[in-house]
Amino acid sequence: MGADTGLLKLVSTVKFEDVHVLSREEIIRFGIDRREHVETPWQFENGGRSMVGMVASGKIEGDSAYRLLQWRLICVSNEQFELDVQRPATKSVFPAVAITDAAAVPLYFTQINAKAGGAEFWGARMKRTAVDELAAQPQFELIESSQTSDGRQATHTGLSTEGLSRAVDTLLPTCPPGKPVAVRDAAAK
Repeated sequence: MGADTGLLKLVSTVKFEDVHVLSREEIIRFGIDRREHVETPWQFENGGRSMVGMVASGKIEGDSAYRLLQWRLICVSNEQFELDVQRPATKSVFPAVAITDAAAVPLYFTQINAKAGGAEFWGARMKRTAVDELAAQPQFELIESSQTSDGRQATHTGLSTEGLSRAVDTLLPTCPPGKPVAVRDAAAK
C-alpha cells in the first residue's frame, strides 16, 4: 500500500507542461515500436456525426519524416457514403489521390477546399456496394501523385481494411434512409 501511495503522489504532482508526447521517430529510436508503418483498425465513432475511421502513420519512400493519415467513412444515406482522407498538405502542382484494390479500377478523390493546421482533405463518394467490396478485401492501396519539377511522382501505400466490415455493420443503423426510388408500373406500359 505504501508503494502505491508514493506512485500516486508522484503522478499527481506531474504537471501537463511536464509531459512530453513522443513523436513516431522517438518511438522507433527508443525501441518501443520499430515498425515503419502503423495503423489502427477501422472503428465506429459515434460523435456528432456517426462514421467509421482509422489512422495510419508511415513514411513516404525517400522521405525521412513520418506522416499521419486520417481516414473517415461517413454515411450520406444507407446507400451513399463519402470516404475522406486527411493528409499533410503538399506543395505540389496537380496533386492526385486515389485508392485501388485487387478487384477494381482506381477510385479518384476530389480535393476538399478546407485546410487546417498544415493538413489537406480529399473525398470520394461511394455506393454501398463499393464500400462492401472494399471491406471484403484484406487491404487497399493509396496512390498519391503530383507534378514535381523533375517530373511526375507517385507513391503507393498499402492500408489494411481490418475492422472495416464490422465497423460498417455498426454504422449502417445510424445512417439516414436513402431517397425512395420511383417504381414504374410494368402493367402500365
